[in-house]
Amino acid sequence: MCLYELFRVNDMRAYYVGLTRARRNLFLVTNPPVQYSSISIALNMHDVKLDFFKGLKDIVLRLRSGDSLQYHEGYLSNEQGINIAALSASGKEKLKVWTVKGYEVTSAKVSYTLAWRPRGYDKDYAVCLANIVLRRCDLPASPFLLKKWCCEH
Repeated sequence: MCLYELFRVNDMRAYYVGLTRARRNLFLVTNPPVQYSSISIALNMHDVKLDFFKGLKDIVLRLRSGDSLQYHEGYLSNEQGINIAALSASGKEKLKVWTVKGYEVTSAKVSYTLAWRPRGYDKDYAVCLANIVLRRCDLPASPFLLKKWCCEH
């Protein structure tokens, strides 16, 4: 057994002991990588323009968790190309944090739909919240090519 494997086995034992013995709180501290190959951003109610959903209730209620969405210039559209959500300034800023670091949106999926009732209104509106996945622009798309790229760099 090489020294690296020995350290790895001991690290795994330490994690196991920590996970199984923690009584109240468990804090795992690590050195995060400088770059991630991909990032998943979960949108919340602040990240979408809620007024955009007015008049889209029937379309939004047909969406199911896991349905694929397309992202284009601040909008999420369903498979028929109908815009079903618009990102707010907050949502666009969340994406911008990563796009300026060399990431691009590769996919989006419906997380869930929920009901929203604005103050002073009697009517509910259906809201779609999604996960948006971004990937490093300079990394290969396939796992095989990614492994080969990592070995070369």
